[in-house]
Amino acid sequence: MSAFGGFGIKSNTQLGVNKDNNDMLIHDMPDTISELAFSPDKRFLAGSCWDGNVYVWEFDANFQSRQYAMVKHDKPALCCTWSPDGSLLFSGGADNLIRQLNVATQATAIVGKHDQPIQEIRVVTNNGALLLASASWDKTLKFWNLQSEMPVHTVNLPERPYAMDALDNLIVVGLSDCSFHYIDATNPNNVVKKDGPGTHQTTTIAMFPDKTGYAVCTVEGRTSINYFTQSKENGHDNFTYRCHRTNNQTHPVNVIRFNPQTGTFATAGADGMICFWDKVARSKTGSLEKLGSPVTAMAYSPDGRKFAYALGYDWGKGVAFADPQMKNQLFLHTLSNDEYFPKGQK
Repeated sequence: MSAFGGFGIKSNTQLGVNKDNNDMLIHDMPDTISELAFSPDKRFLAGSCWDGNVYVWEFDANFQSRQYAMVKHDKPALCCTWSPDGSLLFSGGADNLIRQLNVATQATAIVGKHDQPIQEIRVVTNNGALLLASASWDKTLKFWNLQSEMPVHTVNLPERPYAMDALDNLIVVGLSDCSFHYIDATNPNNVVKKDGPGTHQTTTIAMFPDKTGYAVCTVEGRTSINYFTQSKENGHDNFTYRCHRTNNQTHPVNVIRFNPQTGTFATAGADGMICFWDKVARSKTGSLEKLGSPVTAMAYSPDGRKFAYALGYDWGKGVAFADPQMKNQLFLHTLSNDEYFPKGQK
């Protein structure tokens, strides 16, 4: 267990206390946001929501926003992702459907279907061709070429997927048995299984921007840094550290995202706190504290300078603990140099 340079420290966050951090309120939401994604040109921000809609906001040059479009699912929308050119937005939901939005025309279409809710979707590459990968509770990972509602390939998974991320042709899927499956979209029949770093349920996965590995977070307030090929000489050795823990309680880490420009990353938890980290220095570089509600989703802008995050009930304790007075809100944060750069590189 790592405690290097501030990794593993506890927070003193108290829910219900808002910190005046000058972040811009983008929108009050009708329900919890499940995932956020910036378009590649940072003009748009998409957010899938538990009310069954996927919202798209447009930003001007000063990052003032307006709602631009909306995609409707019949049940909660659980995930969203963009095509590399930003012309298409894809979303998956508890209605078992993958929907596509043409950003220019605002036309929508169904481009895929599973037998159970869709946990995550990502655009991947196969020898230059673009495919959409979708992980579902029906224990399958399916690949779609967007020209047919039938998948071009299906990978059967031994357990239900709880998290997934992908970059180019590489895919990492975290399953309910705490194992991980590595899949190369150019050869999806070759699935590599790896046991997880612990026994606690995986909540979120994020690939390193340089594709050398991935980070995993759990319900028990831990983050694990994992390299595909370990090398102590290059500093590529795996480690796990504790985070998002108050003095008396351990909180789930709900989401992790990497800055696409600098390789630093952020974790967000049910403790209503966002922490910024440098995995090379094994150090915490900043935090947003006392946000008032659990953080349910977040996303970096493509230039890495802006950061969107959503607050609301994360459903981690079920319907019985849902507070109707808890606000569901979406904010935009401008990163400080400490939050943006690796430690010592400002």
